[in-house]
Amino acid sequence: MPALIEALTEALNDDENIVRSAAVSALGEIGPVDKNVVPALASALRDKDSIVRSAAARALGGIGPEARVAVPDLIVALNEQDLDLRLKVTIALGQIGPEAKEAVPILVKSLKDQDESIQFAAALALAQIDPEVNDLMSGLLATLNDKDHSRRSGAVHVLGKIGPAVKGVMPALTISLKDKHFVVRVQAARVLGEIGPAAKAAIPALKEALKDKHDKVRTEAAIALKKISS
Repeated sequence: MPALIEALTEALNDDENIVRSAAVSALGEIGPVDKNVVPALASALRDKDSIVRSAAARALGGIGPEARVAVPDLIVALNEQDLDLRLKVTIALGQIGPEAKEAVPILVKSLKDQDESIQFAAALALAQIDPEVNDLMSGLLATLNDKDHSRRSGAVHVLGKIGPAVKGVMPALTISLKDKHFVVRVQAARVLGEIGPAAKAAIPALKEALKDKHDKVRTEAAIALKKISS
């Protein structure tokens, strides 16, 4: 294995970006079994090609908490102009989880990014790293009143990832069962089902959702009730 890691690390210096990208993916598949993998991937975040940098971020996210030593490099990469790279880096930080706590300040800043995909990814990452960040909850609750139903649905999804232990999550999800757009109502019912028995407080609202005019909402409500009651 050490010889393989060494060969793949050397390939990170190949002249062709497709080779460097393939080497990054291979290292990501190998994972942290070798102490040199994560540092090699972290160095690939500084590659001259954005495709390779994005592949490195994706690989580090796939490794998860054991990629914590790469967090400083990922934070630096968040200042890049490349949208796809910033998105991959933000997702990776969330996948690393609480071990990426030093990224919280810049992720909070990303909640107000001009790009909505970055905003959503930052919210989800914060939910995975530190769900009790004040700016996260206040931002999500405000988004539930957004004019765009897709943004409201996204906020419901992130609230589900935060979970019922954080104050304000369950009331917000329950209220979302009565959103004016069926997509949001479907998402709220689905999320409550994923929470399971801890969402018992939402049972009355879910029973009411069984009378919803949209069949998808009724279906998800029925599934949620079964999961919560099991």
